[in-house]
Amino acid sequence: MNQLVKEIYDVISNNDYKLTNQRKIVIDALVKNQEDHLNCDEIYDLVKNVDKNLGLATIYRSLKLFVQLGILTELNIGDGSIRYDLVDLNTNSHNHHHLICKSCGKIIEVKDDSLETLEKEIEKIYDFKIENHKCKFMGLCKECIENS
Repeated sequence: MNQLVKEIYDVISNNDYKLTNQRKIVIDALVKNQEDHLNCDEIYDLVKNVDKNLGLATIYRSLKLFVQLGILTELNIGDGSIRYDLVDLNTNSHNHHHLICKSCGKIIEVKDDSLETLEKEIEKIYDFKIENHKCKFMGLCKECIENS
């Protein structure tokens, strides 16, 4: 079993939730496609043939629970749908940001958190303990720039 999958299963079980077959299927789809930042409909398209009893409502409820448990974060890229991003469960800190193409919707993860220095400065100036931040940069990807 993949280490990330095991960690997610542990979070669910340790919070007294059942690790149902449907949740396992959703987790598997999220982990296998984590670079794609899937929305609920895309997850459904990936899993609908795995379990005929797994409907959109069950997927929505699972995603809501996973966000509540800190397994996922919601990513609103401005296209009207929520996309989901797996959290690094080995650290309590934010570890990446997103570049979002306004033309094609492509999402690129920025692994380097260059905002750490700015965050420390803001904490000092405003006497405020920042626990997390989300940053997304909207613009055009290389392919869309070249095709325009």
